[in-house]
Amino acid sequence: MKEKKKNRILQEWGKPKNIDVEFDLIAQYESYQDKENKWQLSEKTLIDLDFKSFFLFVDRTSSAIGQQYLYNQFLQQSVNKEYLLEQESLVDFYSSHLDNKIKSIIDLEKLSRANDYYFPYLMFSELPKKMFKSWLINILQIAMLIGIVFTFKFPIVFVAVVPLFAINLFLHYTHKNRIGNFTVYFSRLTTLSSALRKLLPLSNFEGDKQAKLSLAIKDIDQITSQVLFLKTDNLQNNEFAAFFWFILEIFKILSLTEITVFNKLVSKIESTRQQIIQVYNAIGEIDVAISISSLRDGLRYYSIPEFVNNKELKVKSLYHPLVPNCIPNDIELINKSLLLTGSNMAGKSTFIKTLNLNALCAQILNTSFTEHYSAPIWQLVTSMTIKDNLDEGMSYYMEEVSSIGELITSSEEKDRTYLFTIDEIFKGTNTIERISTAKAILEYLNKNNHMVLVSTHDIELTKLLQKGFDLYFFQESIAYKTLAFDYKIKKGAIERSNAINILEIVGYPKTITDEAKRLAIEIKNEKTG
Repeated sequence: MKEKKKNRILQEWGKPKNIDVEFDLIAQYESYQDKENKWQLSEKTLIDLDFKSFFLFVDRTSSAIGQQYLYNQFLQQSVNKEYLLEQESLVDFYSSHLDNKIKSIIDLEKLSRANDYYFPYLMFSELPKKMFKSWLINILQIAMLIGIVFTFKFPIVFVAVVPLFAINLFLHYTHKNRIGNFTVYFSRLTTLSSALRKLLPLSNFEGDKQAKLSLAIKDIDQITSQVLFLKTDNLQNNEFAAFFWFILEIFKILSLTEITVFNKLVSKIESTRQQIIQVYNAIGEIDVAISISSLRDGLRYYSIPEFVNNKELKVKSLYHPLVPNCIPNDIELINKSLLLTGSNMAGKSTFIKTLNLNALCAQILNTSFTEHYSAPIWQLVTSMTIKDNLDEGMSYYMEEVSSIGELITSSEEKDRTYLFTIDEIFKGTNTIERISTAKAILEYLNKNNHMVLVSTHDIELTKLLQKGFDLYFFQESIAYKTLAFDYKIKKGAIERSNAINILEIVGYPKTITDEAKRLAIEIKNEKTG
């Protein structure tokens, strides 16, 4: 069996997981994190960057815990250079220790059940409160014990035992129905501590970290006996064990021990939460490190990013890993931001989206989809996908105003460095106001060490923003009435527009295209004259 598992793991290594996922479950851990005064990827930025598709590609984790841990790292970006160095050490270890890696994956896969997505609930959420007063339970327990003992000597006492049994029966099953799946979630704690106990010797954790984790495992193990007592309902599904389940169930009703054990278990979990978090995070770190190793082995190529403190972006052979046969591109920005022009479908939006996803992956996984990447550690804010918000009665322009307003607010924070990305700025308004407003806003955002990536069709902006922005463009070519794209970024300002020629290619009436050309020349002459 182990050999089969090993062969399967090796066959799947370096490939994206081909499974259905529920992001609501994956986001459980992240949803409980303290977000006050912390930076995180906004819902809008996640949509702008098609983050869910990207996450499914980079996620090669083997457990529910690793998947949640990775998702939280991306959204919270609670990492720094020191963390990345520790992570890289763990990645290197598993990359050079095949047996440890395979054995670890097998152990991690034991934590991939649907119930394993609910560990964050046990760690952060309010646990069930005691349903019944302990003194009431104690009185009933003592009364039942006395009743059973005296029944053997005085059978008439059995008359009093029957209503006591009925009360206990009601309390027992009322409690069982109320706690629902809690016992199932609690029972997975045993698997949690058992998994890390096996994973620790296979990792390169050592010193204080290993000692603290070992103590945390022991603290969780103290819960095991109580959990096993509550798990006996599984016996009724087995034909041979059903009889023992029945006897044990009668005992639980008579003694009300399931209620008392559950209450003690809740108290124990409450006092052991910090240890559960330590074990959970350690498993997440291990799973993510192995996932990074798998991701890298499946890429065309990658580089380890270089993080700098000054305002610069140097990228060589950047590609988008989800775009088939993606054309790699180079770009270098020193103390300037990017103003990108070009026609539709030429590659502008994909390029600036790729820069963002690459920055995100570099900062979280220490992995860049380039041959070389150097940049600061940024916090990402985007304004790319704008739609009318009919529910709130907001027009396209007002949605755009609101979206870019968030960028302006962020730019005023002094202790953070942002990468702002805007796709087709203010295309929801007229030309003159669009260009003048865009210039004012882009210059405002382009301050301190913040960097702005903006795409536009407005050639006029290339003349107005040359001081603080480097100009690049994408352009299609037309030959023999065929539209072709090379998807190569070029330095400088775009010199011509092929928008009207494209209309000719797709078959617009000649009357329309001829009139469009005539008006274009006339408007251009008016501006230059």
